[in-house]
Amino acid sequence: MSEISVIAYYYTSKEEEFIRHYLKDFVKTDCFIFGSIEKANISLLKKEGILIDIITDSHNTRSGIPRDVQNRSIGKSFVSLGTDPGAQKIKKHYYLISLKGCCCFQAWKEILERENIRILEHLHNNIYKVYTTHSIKHLQQLKFIVSVRPFETTDTEVVARRSIHSDFELFEPNKNKIAIYDIKLQEENATNFLHSMKQNNVEILAIGRDKVRIRLTGTDHLNKLRSMNEVLAIEEYVRPELHNDNARLIINIESKVEGFLRANIPYKGDGQIIGVADTGIDSEHPDFEDRIFKI
Repeated sequence: MSEISVIAYYYTSKEEEFIRHYLKDFVKTDCFIFGSIEKANISLLKKEGILIDIITDSHNTRSGIPRDVQNRSIGKSFVSLGTDPGAQKIKKHYYLISLKGCCCFQAWKEILERENIRILEHLHNNIYKVYTTHSIKHLQQLKFIVSVRPFETTDTEVVARRSIHSDFELFEPNKNKIAIYDIKLQEENATNFLHSMKQNNVEILAIGRDKVRIRLTGTDHLNKLRSMNEVLAIEEYVRPELHNDNARLIINIESKVEGFLRANIPYKGDGQIIGVADTGIDSEHPDFEDRIFKI
């Protein structure tokens, strides 16, 4: 009989035990169990009132990890630098892996840690970037990994911050543009990167634990940055604006039409009590005058 992957949610210990009886190779969390089940048994779980999500092959990326995996991130625009034959190469010890199910469960994280496979970044859905000295065959032997491929230089995308303002100048590759970039680095390799930048007379503006801000003229040097093993991501820096009220546009409460803001929902918030949990507040700020009940 054919099997499929499912997530089954439980609320009581009795429901948990019932689910465990039918699922194979399962992983349990505090509220649901992920595993495989024979299709004919799904109706038995539903008959007991158990909620089920079916995980399709599209979730598991059985056809392989796409080349544009990072382009699916929300709120970012990715820049094409053209096809440079010399830029496409594999970054040694770096891989993209696709996991079963909907997330990386704690049990799987512990296995990866024991196997000296370090998760560097969660890219999209169940796809992760990892670092390991093991071979790709070793990764493929782990049951919860569906697909594996080497991480390539062109997977290190150049990201332009997407602005909601229509007049914002989005990043456009050209020979003369002077731009500032934030380079996310492998923490242990930051020294090598800084040495390389100095050798190439690249202006360094700021240095953090795992990030360096640089200024470049044109885009010729970007492909060289992408080919460096220690470079995880390249993002064009855009100066932040204070008090810009952009959140209302980002979450689609309002939209900008011909330069004017237009409400997309009929609610105004009248009569609602708002609570804010934060790490700190400027109680002397004029916006909070006579509005703070207690600190």
